[in-house]
Amino acid sequence: MAKKQREEPSGDSWMNTYSDLVTLLMTFFVLLFSMSSVDAEKWELLVDALAGDKNQVVIDPDGTSGSETIAGNQGEQSGEMSVTGNPEDLEEFDDLFAFLQKYVEENNLTESIEVMKDGSSVVYIRFRNNIFFMPDKADLRPEALEILRQKRKGGYSVVKMDPDYEPAPIERRSIYGITFEQGYNDLAIDESMLQNIVTQNKDLPQQARHDMLLALITLKYTQSNSVCYVKDGQTLGVGAGQQSRIHCTRLAGNKADTWWLRQHPKVLGLPFVDGIRRPDRDNAIDIYISDEHDDVLAEGVWQNTFKARPEALTAAEKKEWIAKQSGVTVGSDAFFPFGDNVERAFKSGVKYIVQPGGSIRDDHVISTADKHGMVMAFTGTRLFHH
Repeated sequence: MAKKQREEPSGDSWMNTYSDLVTLLMTFFVLLFSMSSVDAEKWELLVDALAGDKNQVVIDPDGTSGSETIAGNQGEQSGEMSVTGNPEDLEEFDDLFAFLQKYVEENNLTESIEVMKDGSSVVYIRFRNNIFFMPDKADLRPEALEILRQKRKGGYSVVKMDPDYEPAPIERRSIYGITFEQGYNDLAIDESMLQNIVTQNKDLPQQARHDMLLALITLKYTQSNSVCYVKDGQTLGVGAGQQSRIHCTRLAGNKADTWWLRQHPKVLGLPFVDGIRRPDRDNAIDIYISDEHDDVLAEGVWQNTFKARPEALTAAEKKEWIAKQSGVTVGSDAFFPFGDNVERAFKSGVKYIVQPGGSIRDDHVISTADKHGMVMAFTGTRLFHH
């Protein structure tokens, strides 16, 4: 395995924490309150939306049904708010975008909140993760510990790592009297690994680069064989520990499809009963979007979960929705031996691929990626973990 000089991670590489996001979401609520009137119905929906776990809020003035939409990007039903009304209830789109940007800048929130625009119909507000952690640091802020003490009766276990700790250079494992040893994997994963783009399409935007690095980091610590799907800084699905590479790709792809199906309008609009526990809600969603949906929709059963019996999400609707997924990145800890992995990844909206390369059929894998206009980078480094 290739070795590189170990480097400290930099940038926004820490996972968002729930309390961190709630703090920033309250800031976002102040923004919303300052620009629009809040009636009773809208207030209740907004409170429900803030109750969900998310690191990104979307304002969609158009919406799928001509309504104003405020939604979390995690596919959580409670993280979505849809208020019936006309787009004119908001400021003009560009004015809204400019207002949010100006507010963030004037209030010195640029390190915590990022405002982005997608075409002319969606504003994305992404909350960074430096409320609990200082940038480039692993230590919790003192005020973050105080917040955690007030959550769940303070029942959080905070483990502090020794920044000076160095793992042993040789790892050993004994099995039935036989000792196996190998060098510790201290490979530093960075953008230098993404230079060898082998496809005709070489347009690799920065977000896709970040997603490739996230996929590689995930694969570095995942049981081989493994394949990982990523989009917008979020891991959508991992297929690990399989004997066949295509089985990894299918397993991870199915998980990515499930993540995307959880954001289907029918799912976001499920009429859950009041007071439903989050695990029960999440399990109901998983069953609803599966082939066993009758397990939650059967007469005498749906009343336990829903206020009204939802229509089933048909196979045709699921296929149509999954076909709308795009911009996904897939990474593999070893080379794709055949083009069938690329074909399966394409069905889940994959546009970018990162893998070591080195198969005797690389030409076929590359031509398959070219057929779909994908961008594929060869790292030249396998990330086996056993």
